[in-house]
Amino acid sequence: MFRRHHCLGGSNARKHSCRWHLSQPLCDQRRLALCDGSEHLTVTIGALAKPTITAHPASQTITAGNTATFTVTATGGAPLTYQWQKNGANIAGAISASYTITNAQSTDAANYRCVVTNPAGAATSTPATLTVTPANPGGGGTGGTTPTGGNSSGGGGGGGAPSLLYLVAAAALAALRAAKRRK
Repeated sequence: MFRRHHCLGGSNARKHSCRWHLSQPLCDQRRLALCDGSEHLTVTIGALAKPTITAHPASQTITAGNTATFTVTATGGAPLTYQWQKNGANIAGAISASYTITNAQSTDAANYRCVVTNPAGAATSTPATLTVTPANPGGGGTGGTTPTGGNSSGGGGGGGAPSLLYLVAAAALAALRAAKRRK
């Protein structure tokens, strides 16, 4: 396991300076004890724990223009590194435990996951789906995209009660017709 390579100091010395050589790779926990009479130093060397995902990112549905944040929690030996992916491809610069999309658009709708690594291995989170709904799904006066993908012209409110503009126009038309009949 370990072999003492060279030691400086004698039996009367208060401190020993030793170099140790590892004669085989570390696969599990090993203990190394340096003893000098009643005083001793114990050094514990353990295998680095692989990352384990303890909390996966959650799927979300948001309206276009809003913010979505995905978070992953992992344990394991330090240092842990993070890499977020969109549909399996790495996202440049997305290297922390959280990933935020601001002003989300339909092009951001995808599956997001995080790969957590350290020198001992890697763990991949389950994918979280981001669904982005149109900001104005029924038209409603400001234009935008309809659920079928066409452009809305505004007005109408997507069905239901007639708009105020329609009611005023209809009343004005009725008044004009009534005035013509009286002549």
